[in-house]
Amino acid sequence: PTGQLCPQSTADLNFHSTVELAQRAKEAGVSAFVFTSSCSVYGASDASILNEYDPTAPLTPYAQSKADAEGALLKLQGPEFRVAILRGATAFGASQVPRTDLLLNELCAEAACGRTLTMGSDGQSWRPFMPVRDFARALVTAALNTPQRDTTKPLWNIAPPSMQMTVRQAAELACDIAGVKPPEFSNGATKDQRSYRVDGNRFTTDFPQFSYSSNFEREILDTIRSFASIPSLCPDLVKERFVRIAALRDSNWAVAS
Repeated sequence: PTGQLCPQSTADLNFHSTVELAQRAKEAGVSAFVFTSSCSVYGASDASILNEYDPTAPLTPYAQSKADAEGALLKLQGPEFRVAILRGATAFGASQVPRTDLLLNELCAEAACGRTLTMGSDGQSWRPFMPVRDFARALVTAALNTPQRDTTKPLWNIAPPSMQMTVRQAAELACDIAGVKPPEFSNGATKDQRSYRVDGNRFTTDFPQFSYSSNFEREILDTIRSFASIPSLCPDLVKERFVRIAALRDSNWAVAS
């Protein structure tokens, strides 16, 4: 959504600034540069499971900016400057600064309030999900360890194999765990064009010291409990306090940028 609000600032942050930082790091003698990319660069693969050698097809300014940065970083790599590009799945989980504009976080927050979820799409699109702490551990692993084999394409999907499903399935699971009614779908619900499944096993092969979380239900339950512990959660959701795009609109960021 931020990319739709201001595409140029999205490109400046995710593409141009990333490349400039990498160039400065290389000149300063930094030996390893880890970039947080996104599985959204794949666009729409539906049920096909994609690996890192499959083509990308970004559908949004955000995804395009990540793809552009990936290409530029691969050109900068060399014997003295190791690059690691990690394409993350849709993150969710507890945080000291929570966000509810992430798909599964939004579902968990609404479920924590005991509300029936109303879906804006038909829920048929595929998504890989991932606890945010898995992504954090993967970043640290990539920074502190060299891969077990040489690769000309130091790019990895970061996605737990057991946490890929349709949006509808994720919503139904969150409702079931929270003990609330199944999700409802609004009249005229449309198909989300972004739909992808990915193979995240190459990272664990190249970095065997890393392993994914496997208990999806427990991770969702922890996220629901985290949101439920916020005393003002329900009114805050109405005010969109935990929605980044709302804060940016209120601060006139789009105009200023």
